[in-house]
Amino acid sequence: MEVNDLQKWNIAKKICGNYNFEALITQLKNIHRPSDVKLISITHDFQTKDTYKPVPYQVVIVDFEGSPVILMGLMINDTILTYYIENYQYLNDFYMVILEVFSIARDLTFFCFSAYEQQEILRISTALSEQGYNLSRYNFIRLFPIINLQKEKFESITEAVFSTNSNIKFTGDPLFRNIKLISKLFFTKRFEEIISHNRTCLLNESLILLRWLKYYKISGNYRETILGDG
Repeated sequence: MEVNDLQKWNIAKKICGNYNFEALITQLKNIHRPSDVKLISITHDFQTKDTYKPVPYQVVIVDFEGSPVILMGLMINDTILTYYIENYQYLNDFYMVILEVFSIARDLTFFCFSAYEQQEILRISTALSEQGYNLSRYNFIRLFPIINLQKEKFESITEAVFSTNSNIKFTGDPLFRNIKLISKLFFTKRFEEIISHNRTCLLNESLILLRWLKYYKISGNYRETILGDG
């Protein structure tokens, strides 16, 4: 679902409140899933990065890998959750887990860095429905917004990170941002490299989120104080 500027200004206010991340993360870790849907959870040590630590905004940064999607990474505060499969035969089980994750975390605002995540969550829902899955409890997905942090359609994550003027940049991506390698790595069972790539993307997207928030907080405050749009 497309999010207009007025909604974004309101979201910029909303996500700055307090939230019980620990309870949510525990619920996501304990989500019911078949054994073939893998989950890895890490709490990132930001003290090694010039004391950078993400502000605990009420957000989920989501990043899908593969076409079809075979991995979903989430960043919530300082925790990264990685759900994935190692064989295409488990796609439907994986997709049901994805929908359940969205359902559990939907009180938070979802962000990504492309139009792909929004397109794919709708495609996943449609594909499962066409196969006869009962998705009545996931009807919200059809209108569920995932805000794209890109300034323009073809902005790269590298360009976006540099535009933040931050002295913090997360490196070490084994794919060197070449997402075309995902399928090759999947078929050769090199899952750790896909996971490492996804984590690096999420960490950099947490920096780009600050750019987005700065813009919409400033422009939203301007409209309220100068134009009286509050």
